[in-house]
Amino acid sequence: MIAFDTDVLTEILLGNPAYVGRVAAIPLPEQAVPVVVIGEIMRGR
Repeated sequence: MIAFDTDVLTEILLGNPAYVGRVAAIPLPEQAVPVVVIGEIMRGR
């Protein structure tokens, strides 16, 4: 399982091609976002 931290998730959400390409290679069931990261994204880090 791969858990994304706030910095990585931010790059993915911004559409950074380097990050999006790498995350596309990880099967969806293997991807996770910790609840702390969701809170940081929602509050603006």
